[in-house]
Amino acid sequence: MPPRRTPLAIVPIGSLRWSAAADAGRAAVALLTRVPVGAPAAATTGAAAFPLVGAILGVVGALPLLVLPARDGPIAAIAVLVIVVVLTGALHLDGLADCADALAAPDPAGAERARTDPRIGAAGATALILVLGLDVACLTLLAGSDRGFAALAVITGVVAGRGAVAVMAPWLPRREAGFGAWFSAGTSHEAALIAGLGLGAVALVTTLLARSATPFLVGAVGFATSGVALIALARRQGGATGDAYGAAIELGLAAGLVGAALLRP
Repeated sequence: MPPRRTPLAIVPIGSLRWSAAADAGRAAVALLTRVPVGAPAAATTGAAAFPLVGAILGVVGALPLLVLPARDGPIAAIAVLVIVVVLTGALHLDGLADCADALAAPDPAGAERARTDPRIGAAGATALILVLGLDVACLTLLAGSDRGFAALAVITGVVAGRGAVAVMAPWLPRREAGFGAWFSAGTSHEAALIAGLGLGAVALVTTLLARSATPFLVGAVGFATSGVALIALARRQGGATGDAYGAAIELGLAAGLVGAALLRP
């Protein structure tokens, strides 16, 4: 009697795709926020889902602009930043401060010591004050204009920086070790392409909602600023670092808000 063959297990392709998408989403939430979602089943950076998670952060962060009255513009502006900072655990602000301290160092060795030092130096503190102050000023101006436009500006600004790091990660110079090296190596070109499509989807939706190309321009300014910052920091630091990614996210948001404030109705 011929040996009995064990039938092959058939796994629906749709379930595999859904599982991969769920893992990417869980990884993106774990990396970009402090929301406890648990570890994904498969090793992934979640870069493909960065625009989606950024959009959710932006929507939640923009709520004070829609709820509080126009006379409370400064309060609404600070509330937006408080929500985003609490949800993200100030991770990216820490990266901004570390990169600023590194840039102020006189030589590469000193820059690396300053970047990895858990204490914030004068340059880092100054960068935080200036960037957060710029964010508050722009959000205050936006709060006094069209509230719907202000909310869309926050969403596009939050998405732009996070989308930029996901799109550019595979092409940046890499270090031998560290979070930045892991993220760059673990983000495939396919994931970067999906992130780019996600950015385009957010730009399309915000443009349709605003009935204007202004949100698209705001997102483009934020994306370009994040991209330039990433390239410059990666070259200066001998490869992309986690701090460089965090700094690029914060600078992208600030640049997007500046663009929105200048182009506000």
